[in-house]
Amino acid sequence: MVISRNFCKSILDNMAHGVYVIDNNVKVRYWNRSMEKITGIKSSEMTGQCCENRKFFYYDRSGDHPCNRKQCILLNSIKYGCPDEKEFYIRHKDGFQIPVSLRAAPLTNSRNQIVGAAGMSCINLFKMAGIRYSSEQEQMAYIDPLTGIGNRRYLEMNVQRRIEEYSRYSWKFGVLFIDLDHFKKVNDLYGHNIGDEMLKMMAGALRRNLRPYDGLCRWGGEEFVATVVGGNQDSLQTVANRLRQNIEQNKFFIRMRNIKATISVGVTMGKTTDTVDGLIKRSDELMYQSKKNGRNCVSAETAKAK
Repeated sequence: MVISRNFCKSILDNMAHGVYVIDNNVKVRYWNRSMEKITGIKSSEMTGQCCENRKFFYYDRSGDHPCNRKQCILLNSIKYGCPDEKEFYIRHKDGFQIPVSLRAAPLTNSRNQIVGAAGMSCINLFKMAGIRYSSEQEQMAYIDPLTGIGNRRYLEMNVQRRIEEYSRYSWKFGVLFIDLDHFKKVNDLYGHNIGDEMLKMMAGALRRNLRPYDGLCRWGGEEFVATVVGGNQDSLQTVANRLRQNIEQNKFFIRMRNIKATISVGVTMGKTTDTVDGLIKRSDELMYQSKKNGRNCVSAETAKAK
């Protein structure tokens, strides 16, 4: 099979991690869709630009840009021909920070000459939630074993961090409380094994329609909660409706059965005066308003966040 350039680009564009390529002159030659989401900067804005112009920012723990100290790991990969990896923070176009592991590797041509380097930015979701951990066992304490996404404990840490960042830096965020409609009927008709598969597929569908650094957890049963960084009430409702429409249009093919599903969503922006419990409760109440309105809809707060 001959693998075309467009085929490779399609694979890279659909990766969950941010990938970009620079040439030996430090000019960006490729910028995938996940880099657009992580940084808020379009490929058209970066391609052909020198990455040293700082349209996007990598910072280390001390707050320094690696270029300031000539410690860019992509440049070092070009210079020494070796891969490298370090922990950094990316500053999004809207101002908030995202912790990432940046992996760099040299790129060679057919004559084995180094012609550039590729960088892959992998978001550290545990740091995003403000979770400190030292072992895989500790990480698993924040993961829902059925769906593989965050659990209630993870969400509480994540929301607390978002509230603190909003108070300190004015980085806005919102919460979506999502409930799978008529899930009891699925269990009653098909059994709990099918129900469990449904929840796994639901988690995957929701995850794919959120940005890499937005949080998603299983709150309990058939309830999910998403934290969406940045934006405003209108953009948050847009995200909620995109999720709702995607689930409605989806066919969940489970063990030779096509099962249709819908969700009810409650939408609220975080406030500096919020507590974790108060914010989740408010979004939960809005979700129940969607249930009362006939399900398969989005209910949002009318008052502006403060």
